[in-house]
Amino acid sequence: MKRRFLTKAIEEAIADTSVNLIVGPRQVGKSTLCEQLIENGLFKAQMVTMDDPVILAGAQNDPLGFLKNLDKHVIIDEVQRV
Repeated sequence: MKRRFLTKAIEEAIADTSVNLIVGPRQVGKSTLCEQLIENGLFKAQMVTMDDPVILAGAQNDPLGFLKNLDKHVIIDEVQRV
């Protein structure tokens, strides 16, 4: 997959901003972009997805416990589901 034009802007944003939100229409590569940031070593983070019913249930039933069990840096895919 080729480097997206937003990659540089995202790299700059995560360097100095605590929370970043990547939004856009369905199927445009938001999750893939995040995966590439991790795989290419541009962002050291844990990635979780709310598409996983176990993770979703944990976040819904115990939001604070869910957050406490995450790494310092995390990408939450499909966060709107919670």
